[in-house]
Amino acid sequence: MQAFDDLLRQGLMEANLIEYTSELDNLPGWNPDFSPKYRRGRKRLLANPRTWMRRRAQPVWKRVGRTAACVLLACTLAFGALMAASPTVRAAVNTWLRQITRNSQSVEIQYSPSDPNETALTLPWRISGLPEGWTMEGPHIDENGGH
Repeated sequence: MQAFDDLLRQGLMEANLIEYTSELDNLPGWNPDFSPKYRRGRKRLLANPRTWMRRRAQPVWKRVGRTAACVLLACTLAFGALMAASPTVRAAVNTWLRQITRNSQSVEIQYSPSDPNETALTLPWRISGLPEGWTMEGPHIDENGGH
């Protein structure tokens, strides 16, 4: 069936060329300057009209979803290759995952500076009271409420 469609398309194009050759020759200096984007679109249309029509009929959200999935797949493959090739990246990701899984058991917010010389984070606020049954653990709180 595809061979018949190709032959039919070729025959129709040749018939149009024969029919309209005189009109095309009578146009003085008509040289259309089509953009590369337009030419690509026309080339895709003429190469396979059914696929072109089916893709144009798809909703925008479906095309955006497919594009996002392709980008996500490419990023995942690149990240996986980077982890396979670099032991430093692998160690950093493993450390990060251990922190997440360890912290997922309890609700806690922890600040760990990336620079070992960096001092502890001091915040401009302090806890005024704890809910019933909760206890304060961690840094020492002096009488002024500072850490």
